Amino acid sequence: MNKLKLTACILAMTALLCGCNKNTDSPQTAESTGTASSAAESEAESASGSSAAADESRSDDSKQDSKDESNRDENSKGESSAEKSDSKSGDSAGGSEDSAESSKNADSSGTDTAEDRWTTDHPYEIGSEPTIAVEPFTVKAGDKNVPVNVKIWNNPGFVSGGIQVYPDPALKPVVGEIEELVGKPKAKIKLGTTMDGFMYSALYGEDDNVVGIGFAGGSNESLDNGILFTFYVDVPADAKSGTKYEVRCNVDALSGNDRKSAKVTVPVSVITVD
Repeated sequence: MNKLKLTACILAMTALLCGCNKNTDSPQTAESTGTASSAAESEAESASGSSAAADESRSDDSKQDSKDESNRDENSKGESSAEKSDSKSGDSAGGSEDSAESSKNADSSGTDTAEDRWTTDHPYEIGSEPTIAVEPFTVKAGDKNVPVNVKIWNNPGFVSGGIQVYPDPALKPVVGEIEELVGKPKAKIKLGTTMDGFMYSALYGEDDNVVGIGFAGGSNESLDNGILFTFYVDVPADAKSGTKYEVRCNVDALSGNDRKSAKVTVPVSVITVD
């Protein structure tokens, strides 16, 4: 019932933990770094001086060997260059095919399309699974206090639950007085017949433009289909005809007497401006 307050506490704790999770290893000072560097340079000079004489004595003997090896290396380089060229051509062709296939898959994998939205001219087919959504309807620019019905189909039976509804940011929910416990305004709510006799708490979160409701009844499960609750919104006065406003629902829980939360389908609905 106090989900908004709980969410704020979780976010605050997360920020605190992130702030404490910094690297606490002591950095090297300039003095210690310089000392290590000087020691390394001294050792390098000593090693260089010790090996100079040996290198000079061996240089004459190795010149001829180096010349022979150089000739062999030139031949090897020619062969290796040709092999690399063939390999690169093959890889390039394969890469082009992979890229084209990846692009094709990306174009066809998107799910956020017009067909996924339930509109007045594109009905959503309710299946056999429990479903909660706002049934699409039309409004006019400047309409005030418009009722938005959140409904349930294939009710599995419940005695408690929590639901959030996210209307388009342009649709502002109607609110009432401030709930002192959490410092959030109460959302204007009317319970439907499916929750007759239930107790509830409904709040409005301005940052996310969300209406959240927590509810609980007695020991008798609600088994009816129909309106769960109604909230109210104002439509912008400058809304253009044909504008479509999405309404998304999120079901935190819908539990029966067994205290197990049912799996619920929540299609995206659309309110259209005439």
